[in-house]
Amino acid sequence: KIYPFGLQLELKRTNIQTIDECRPKSNYDSLHHFLTNSPWDEEKVNSRRIEIIQRDRRTRSCPDGSLVIDDVACKKSKSTTKIEAAKVQYAGSEKGLVNCNVAVTSYYVDKIRDFPVNLEPYVPADEFKEEDSPDFFTKIELGKKLVLDAIEKGIKFKEGLIDNWYLCSDFVSFLEAQGKDWISTLKKDEVIYRLNKRRRIRKKKKHRTKKRRREFTVEKLVNSLPPSCFQEMTKVHKDGKEEKRYIWA
Repeated sequence: KIYPFGLQLELKRTNIQTIDECRPKSNYDSLHHFLTNSPWDEEKVNSRRIEIIQRDRRTRSCPDGSLVIDDVACKKSKSTTKIEAAKVQYAGSEKGLVNCNVAVTSYYVDKIRDFPVNLEPYVPADEFKEEDSPDFFTKIELGKKLVLDAIEKGIKFKEGLIDNWYLCSDFVSFLEAQGKDWISTLKKDEVIYRLNKRRRIRKKKKHRTKKRRREFTVEKLVNSLPPSCFQEMTKVHKDGKEEKRYIWA
């Protein structure tokens, strides 16, 4: 009873650890065994959940929605060594290195509704005996699997929302190949490049073309753009406070 009840709570991060912390009669080990030793197929249960969501017009996805791809860490105690794939690694929620499990997740969101779609556990490369194990997948590869999984499940979405970890040519090209737009973030001091048109140059009486590349920071690029390039938006925080932000559209 405790686990289904905990799923209905408005927790910042819903997992058995946070459910256990907010329920006085809860037991972390009991919750853990309830999930890990359960007889049902988790993928079949999840697919059935998505089918129910997609059948109801009040909850199903819409073409203007977005698919969020991100990774989440579940922190473990420093002494925990027996949990599979739990090790010291970077956790964005902790802003540093901690002993944790990491999973890459997919999440649907639009102006009215939002719901989790699926997740893929991330197992670090050094957990495998073989150096190039076929069972190892990078976070980028897991993100791709989740995008395809959402499409196969019939989740409609217009764009992928990704943080700058997934902002690479490999993942962006993959999204575009699926006919999806993408939105991401960059820090103001990050360096970006722009390739100019090919320019014909002469060297030792031979003609050849060369791509010229301009290099500058995000801050410099933003300051060089006219206000018409930006769209104002209002971000509403969980405490109800509003914050104005500007998107480069």
